Amino acid sequence: SGENLSFDIDVMGVVKAGTLTLAVQQPMLGSTLVPLRARVKNTSVFAKVRKVTGLAMSWVTLKTLKPDRYREEAIEDGVHKATDSQISTYAKRPAVVIESQLGESKKTDVYDRKGELLDLVSSLYYLRAVDLKPGQPICFDLVGNRRLWRITGTVAAKPERVESQAGIFDTIRIDGVATRADLAKSSRVIHIWISTDARRLP
Repeated sequence: SGENLSFDIDVMGVVKAGTLTLAVQQPMLGSTLVPLRARVKNTSVFAKVRKVTGLAMSWVTLKTLKPDRYREEAIEDGVHKATDSQISTYAKRPAVVIESQLGESKKTDVYDRKGELLDLVSSLYYLRAVDLKPGQPICFDLVGNRRLWRITGTVAAKPERVESQAGIFDTIRIDGVATRADLAKSSRVIHIWISTDARRLP
């Protein structure tokens, strides 16, 4: 607890598009849960195209780093978007319930769960904590952006050195694909680099 990370978000490594901050807050409920917070905001330049501010909270169990509850809220060009899911309630059940809001419209979606259940914020901290092996396959379900996603990926065969404005890091790279549980044709490619030092920085 007490860790605070701050990132610049850029487009193609050229234009700064916004900022992302991650924070581990103080444990609660008898030190059994730890709140994880993520905030995102775009720059004034990109706000002319789409103005975005967002907050996501994940409450993870201290012993396992697996989420108990996940909630995210964002304002995009004045439109309120929200996601709420009591993840621990569904962790041992075959279904996941996600309550969401888009503007004035609210709905509840029920998805079939097929793997370990994480969320957009807790998954990053979980991957930082586990012992990743070269070539290791990765698979889990993820709650985020008002939907459930299937995440499949592989740990790269070799470490990779990354140079950035924050410095030079030896890293482990994870290559993956996120596919919507309700729309298999909709998928996104993901690459995550995690430093190999004690801090395991994303």
